[in-house]
Amino acid sequence: MRSRSRFLLALLAAVSLTGCGSTPTAPTPAPTPPAPILPATLAIPSGATLSAQNCQTVSVTGIFACAAFSGIMQNTGSGCAANIRGTTTITRTSDGTQIGNAEWTYPNLVRAGEQFSYSGGQINVTQAGTWVYNSTASWDNVRCQ
Repeated sequence: MRSRSRFLLALLAAVSLTGCGSTPTAPTPAPTPPAPILPATLAIPSGATLSAQNCQTVSVTGIFACAAFSGIMQNTGSGCAANIRGTTTITRTSDGTQIGNAEWTYPNLVRAGEQFSYSGGQINVTQAGTWVYNSTASWDNVRCQ
């Protein structure tokens, strides 16, 4: 009986010590940082044109007020662009005089390599072939979703 009591006492002690002790665990790894946000680059693709719609003569000097315009830009960067806003400027080719200027926005996400069509309201132009345009844009570099 005595050996049985010792056995039970030893078993009880072993169970008690096992419950009180702590088993070493591996440390929790730090979360992986998110990938960096890659930059977008918006530019007018080679050969692109600007389209001006519903133009009416406003001056005897050959200036036309157009109700709207549209053009194309492309994301040539490696990241995505959002919150795109831009300005389109019309310049007379004969003397470099700026004759039109208008702002525009584009609401959608533009991924690397994608082209998008932007459009704006009223802008002045001259007769076909006598003006050039330049569109510039600013944007927010964002994670591609």
